[in-house]
Amino acid sequence: MISYCGSNHQKDHFPLHKKVCKITSILMKGKTHLFEDFEKNDTETWFQMRQKSIFLVERALCRPLKSDEKENCEFPRVCFVCRETRQHLLTDCAGCRSTSFCEKHPSSPLHDEDCADLNRCFDLETRWNEIKRMGVSAATHYLIDATKINPLTPFTSMKEFLDQNLKADCFDFFSDDLMLPKLEVRNTLFKEDFPELSKPRNTSGILEDLKMRVSENLTSILTMYNVFEKLKYQPTSKLILHVCNVSNTLPEYFNSWELLLHLLPKVNTLKVLVVVTDNDAATKKMKIKVCAVCASKKKILIVETKRIAEMAPYLKHLEDRDSE
Repeated sequence: MISYCGSNHQKDHFPLHKKVCKITSILMKGKTHLFEDFEKNDTETWFQMRQKSIFLVERALCRPLKSDEKENCEFPRVCFVCRETRQHLLTDCAGCRSTSFCEKHPSSPLHDEDCADLNRCFDLETRWNEIKRMGVSAATHYLIDATKINPLTPFTSMKEFLDQNLKADCFDFFSDDLMLPKLEVRNTLFKEDFPELSKPRNTSGILEDLKMRVSENLTSILTMYNVFEKLKYQPTSKLILHVCNVSNTLPEYFNSWELLLHLLPKVNTLKVLVVVTDNDAATKKMKIKVCAVCASKKKILIVETKRIAEMAPYLKHLEDRDSE
């Protein structure tokens, strides 16, 4: 179910993996793979079996799976076409490295449609990960700055919002310490650690990559805004939101909630309670520093994180408060 590049990393990771490993081995009941019996099932059954496996492992662990642990069940290495599980019969797609095929099914037209996009995601998560992480932080600040005064053009999708508000001049907003994606800076800062970065890269391609990564921070925010728009509901003064099952705990995600203050100009106080999936994450309450325009209007943004395990007493507190 899980692979390592070598025995050293396997030994290093085993203290973190051993409980899940033991439970998975018990559920396998002598089989060579947890999903060995689910080959050739239809798509709906295949989805249900993976969700069931997550439920069984979490029940035995007495805790929710962490994001990387859950991915082992959600995206196991099996044949894309027939779900063959015997690992020695599988070959990874050379185009995206995210999908596998068996000897009987070396390709799939359905996968061909998404292969290029999967490869782009793979690229973002590996070779360019650290650079994009820093770029996303700067791009998030750029979006906050770009939307604080200018009236927003109506939009109906994430793509429309980013195309309208994240422009090529965002690179002028970056400073050198935020990894400005210019050739001379990349050569100076990253030549030793990332020799491939010395190659020129298309600026428009970098911008599109940034939009993909920034979208991770904006999903909850723009979804909430879209709900208000569809309901024709205009929140006023104080707004409290609960956002569940969040795996993103980077500072730029919390800071990006200021965009909702810009999208909902009548809201003066926004409190966001984020329920994180990582039970090792620290519980904290943050008063986010807002832009000068919001500060002049005395707007307040508070983001509080809670672990799933802490939600039961919190919900009880809300019930008691409502009953009073």
